[in-house]
Amino acid sequence: MKTYNIDTSKKIRQSILAMSYNSKVAHIPSAFSMCDYLGVLFDKVLSPKTHRFVLGKPFGAQAYYALFAFYGWIDKDLSKYGSLEPEWRYIIQNSHPLVTYIDESMGNCLSVACGIATAGLKVFVNISDAAFQEGTIWESIQYAGAKQLSNIIMSIDNNNMQALGKISDISDIGNLSSKMKDFGWESHECDGHDIKAIQKVCEQILHSERKKPIALVFHTSKGRGVSFMEGHPEWHYGILDDITYNKAIQELK
Repeated sequence: MKTYNIDTSKKIRQSILAMSYNSKVAHIPSAFSMCDYLGVLFDKVLSPKTHRFVLGKPFGAQAYYALFAFYGWIDKDLSKYGSLEPEWRYIIQNSHPLVTYIDESMGNCLSVACGIATAGLKVFVNISDAAFQEGTIWESIQYAGAKQLSNIIMSIDNNNMQALGKISDISDIGNLSSKMKDFGWESHECDGHDIKAIQKVCEQILHSERKKPIALVFHTSKGRGVSFMEGHPEWHYGILDDITYNKAIQELK
């Protein structure tokens, strides 16, 4: 049985690097930011068999593909990534068989998730903290809390970074966990790279009374695992060459 641990974390990041290097695509730091908490959630709480997947953070899709393959949900041949095949596009698409909806413009995915939840289905949403600069997300948060849509689990990649800089410098969104509670959500927060802490949150979810929608605020670091990417906004659109690829791989050994 597959489990997500420190060794897995390194292997997933190595897969993300290889996919990105071979396909010459960007958004590597975004993938590194979310791969640990997603890896543990997929291990302990979520799967495509139990939840509809709504992805409000389709960028950094390398993390989704690497984890889907690790857990045996898709073909393990990651060399297909970045091709024109619908299920292997470099930004994950609505056509992917494991995904119900993706939102490239950000801010709309929770609205869709609310509709799915209202229909009585379990739904998982993964979203970036930058999406909270949008308007519709707050309407959906209010609605889900007011209607007690307890079949929604939403993870938030709270890395305080967007494409060109820090969220706190561009348009600060404050403490998301406390805001979610104010809107009637059950909210948990932890270090999104601390595997034991994430596992503890998963246990809390599994034993929750589940009378409210659940928000999981994961404090992460964009580019985590590779020193020259971590915290550097210019790498949001950065493409690996031979030198940077080999340097990054050495840091992950």
